[in-house]
This record gives sequence, C-alpha cells and structure tokens, in this order.
Amino acid sequence: MSSPKLIIASTIILIILVCIEFAFIKFHLFDYFPHVGILLHLLGGCFSGLLLYGLGMDSLIKTPILLQLIFVLGTVAIAAVTWEGFEWGLGLALNRRMQGSINNIMLDLFTGMIGGFMACIWVYVLHVKGTQLKDSRNTGLKNFNNTGSVQD
Repeated sequence: MSSPKLIIASTIILIILVCIEFAFIKFHLFDYFPHVGILLHLLGGCFSGLLLYGLGMDSLIKTPILLQLIFVLGTVAIAAVTWEGFEWGLGLALNRRMQGSINNIMLDLFTGMIGGFMACIWVYVLHVKGTQLKDSRNTGLKNFNNTGSVQD
C-alpha cells in the first residue's frame, strides 16, 4: 500500500525547494549565499528519492530491501541529471545563465546523490519497522484496540 503522507509531504517540500531555487536565481542571491545550493540539492535528492519510493511502494513492497535501495538511488540519479538538464535548457531558452561552472554542476549532482543516500537510510528504517511490525503479528502477540478488546 502506498504512503499518501510520504508522497504529499515529499511533493510539498520539493515544490518549496524549487521555488527557493528559482528565487535565488532570479534575484541573484547565489552571489551572496553561494552554499545554499548545496542544501537545496541535498534536500532535493532526499525528498525526490522518498517521493519516487512512495509512488512505487506498491510495486516494491515484495522486492528485497537491497533492490529497493538501488531503486531509490537510481531514481535520484535520474532526477538529479534531469534537473541539471532542465536548468541548462531553460538557460538556453531564456538566453540567461542558469547554472554555475562545471564544478558547480558536478557538486550539485553529487550532493543530490548524498541526499539519495539519506533517503535510503529512511527507506531502510521504514523497512525495518515494517518487518518488526509483521514479526510481532506472526509471533502471536495481540494488538489491543481503543475499546480494550483484543485483535488478532
């Protein structure tokens, strides 16, 4: 079952990050705060990985955890390259420089991947919690509902 909370929260955070990025570009704020881009790409990598994991959760639920983590990292890598390509194309279309140097672009890509590793940690924790919950149900432990009666 997909996680609507994870999908909605990740989407909202990504929209906010994109708006901040464009505000920084439009008002030349990167000239004054050059390292903000690192944080934006780190968080962007993390939440794009969580969003795509949440969207694919139904298909991934029976997949071994290692393959789930590879999926998260792969989608983050594709998202990071797509974002940098989008910035490049937008810069060409507007006849305006939207990106920094090649070093800056590479830093953005690798920072996004570090964010993807952060998403992997989150996914692994969700997996472990889900496994522990499933194990507690299979060992005969009973769950109590709010009325005090026992549920299997």
